[in-house]
Amino acid sequence: MSEKDARADRDARAPDGPSEPAAPPDAPASGGAPPDGAPPPGAPSAAAPGTASDASGRRGKDTDGDPGADPGRARDDRAAAEDDPARRLKDDGRSRELGDLGSQLSEALAHLLPAGGVSMSGNFFLSETRLQDAVGGDKYTSAQGASFSGRVDSGRVPDRVLEEIRATFVAPDGHGLLEGLLRERSVVLLRAPSGWGGTTNSLRVLDRLCAGQVWKLNPEVRLGSLQVEHLSESGGYLAEALEPEQARTLRPFHLERLSESLKDRGCRLVVTVDTDSPLPRETLDAWLFDVAAGPGGTAGGAGLRGVAAGRPAGPDAHQLVRRHVAWHLSVAPDTEDTAFLTRGDIKELVDEAVAERLPVRRLADLSAMLTLVGRGEAEVAEVRGRFSAESDDRFRGWFERQDDDDQRSFVIALAVLNHLPEHVVGRAARLLADRLRALTASEETRPPDLFGTSRRGRLEAAAAESYASVENTPYGPSGVRGLRFLDDRYARRVIQHVWEEYPDAHPVLMDWLKQLAADPQRRIRMRAGAAIGLLSLFDFEWIRREFMIGWAADPDVRRREVVLGALQLPIREPRLAPLVSRMVGDWCHPVHPRPVAWTATRALGASVGRTMPARSLRLLRKLALDPRGAHAAAVGDSVTELFVDPEKDLAGVVLDHLLDWTDDDADGSTAALREVGVTSFLQLCYGIRAEVPRGHGSWPGVLWLAAQDDQQFRRVVTLLARTLDTPYLFPLGYEMLRRWVRDAQREEPLREPLGTLLAAIGTAEGDTEALRGYLTEWRSEEPGLGEAVGSLLKALDGKAVPR
Repeated sequence: MSEKDARADRDARAPDGPSEPAAPPDAPASGGAPPDGAPPPGAPSAAAPGTASDASGRRGKDTDGDPGADPGRARDDRAAAEDDPARRLKDDGRSRELGDLGSQLSEALAHLLPAGGVSMSGNFFLSETRLQDAVGGDKYTSAQGASFSGRVDSGRVPDRVLEEIRATFVAPDGHGLLEGLLRERSVVLLRAPSGWGGTTNSLRVLDRLCAGQVWKLNPEVRLGSLQVEHLSESGGYLAEALEPEQARTLRPFHLERLSESLKDRGCRLVVTVDTDSPLPRETLDAWLFDVAAGPGGTAGGAGLRGVAAGRPAGPDAHQLVRRHVAWHLSVAPDTEDTAFLTRGDIKELVDEAVAERLPVRRLADLSAMLTLVGRGEAEVAEVRGRFSAESDDRFRGWFERQDDDDQRSFVIALAVLNHLPEHVVGRAARLLADRLRALTASEETRPPDLFGTSRRGRLEAAAAESYASVENTPYGPSGVRGLRFLDDRYARRVIQHVWEEYPDAHPVLMDWLKQLAADPQRRIRMRAGAAIGLLSLFDFEWIRREFMIGWAADPDVRRREVVLGALQLPIREPRLAPLVSRMVGDWCHPVHPRPVAWTATRALGASVGRTMPARSLRLLRKLALDPRGAHAAAVGDSVTELFVDPEKDLAGVVLDHLLDWTDDDADGSTAALREVGVTSFLQLCYGIRAEVPRGHGSWPGVLWLAAQDDQQFRRVVTLLARTLDTPYLFPLGYEMLRRWVRDAQREEPLREPLGTLLAAIGTAEGDTEALRGYLTEWRSEEPGLGEAVGSLLKALDGKAVPR
């Protein structure tokens, strides 16, 4: 496949949403050109994780208490480095900063996800920061953390997700009818009640009926203008949570045309719609599958497809639990390893879950907990106590027993800062308690009783515990006592409960979160941002106006980073994802001040970008073309974060887009775009390492990738050849190769893949003399490189067989 064909195929897999408006909603009122000013610094400043500090709004470099530090000078130095690609690329500390930001974003998100974590399996890392080490939790969280959480990001659905669904799926009432209608129509509108498993059922039926890969479309895709001719042939596609505006305007001719186009390419599409979505039902019956509707549907819906009237029956709970436990144990469902599930106390627990009408996802979580029983790591009583505690009535009663401002403040602070050190949680709790007391301050108000409640009593009342942990300091790891809920899911539930049940507390809670969001410590800022993001699920527009717009434009890069943390949860909510996607797209518009464009650029990396990588890379391309040229460093950072994404394999996708950016013959190509593409590729080469099995330590990540298969090899060869042919930047390319030669001197197994790569680059350029000259010069300047250089020169002489 040619590069042009590859680009067309890549872009088609994630169809574009609507174009950004000429005057974005969040643009300055004047609508004029953005004010002049220095480019926003792209290298985030943060204290080391163990830095002692307060929750003030102090700006500048985190100095760790160093009286000789000069925040203003440090900020100027970072800004200057951002403008100089050589300084930026060679700064290993900058790679560590970028890795730390990614880790802190992932950790903050994991503690507030409904399933208690994210699956992280990547082997790339930035400097010493390994992104897959970011998430912790108790034994119950770890038992289910690697499982399918019931949601998928835009793009290709990972094979591991489909494999798990195949192994664990038990069909509920109506699944067969859904499959039959999709087989007949090629496109189905699926309306399912909460708990039926709409996403899982859709993915299963698409996986069964489609010979190609399964994909999730971008959140803002429009059915009326979907470019079906660009979809992968024989692919299955899922579009979640059709927006109300689209639902109101959808007409039969849209679906008829779409159905025929999908059939022509052998594709199928399932579109999920909310139960209260304003569909014109009487005209769309032929495509609508309403799980909860009875035969003939409701009045006026004679053609409606559905199941028996009343609440649809879910899958057989005992069978579902058995299949999930078998999956976690890596055994067949009907073996001795799952025989423990026939015990009376376990069957009773599952029956209680069925009686409470728990959704399928919660039954899967119960299965993960029971897996620990099968391994001998937990007792049924523990599982019952943890699972039963999820009852809404029990939870409300527990929270109401937090009977004073100090205790309530402690519980809320722990919800935001779960698993952080005790001194961090305690300080945040005192800040909140002081705010609450200030509301009722009077002359008779007494200071808090320092000996009123013991530490043990406070933890017991909060259903929390202290545990031995370790945090990093500038001088090495240090032991510390961490705090966590006995049930990690309490963190999300507490924040939700306070927001939903106590509206009078909203202003105090938001002011306190903003105070934490201005803390010098990045880990505290990211946790506050994630909590604000959780609140946006309940009132997105209010949070957007109250917090996101102002902080996205803040001159302080640390405040803008908090917005990245706040966007992580709403972009994962199907009904809000289109709004977040459009908002970030609007922020890319040149009418906005540079700090806003920086926030958008960086959001397209580890924050929002991971959920819609194809659209993010297209928006990053647009930002790279910005005539102000202020975003090159931020674009490179976001490209790097997508490349090392620990949840999915995006390396090939990223390299394909960089091939497009650096292709002089591509549509819309400019010298500026090529320069950003080359510097972004160089950032991958300089900053990323890869864990290598069999005790070989770490390799340069791009070199390791090139050694994996021929397609990745060709991508890397082409990009390296273009780098070495780019004016002003080719010295950085040769300096990067020199670093790789040093690695090859230390690690002999590196010499063969590096020699093969250099030989291919020489062949691509039709000239190996430049490479020979540099290798010989490096050996002269560094005699210690003799063995590696000798091996590489032999490869250039053809004594090593190129791929």
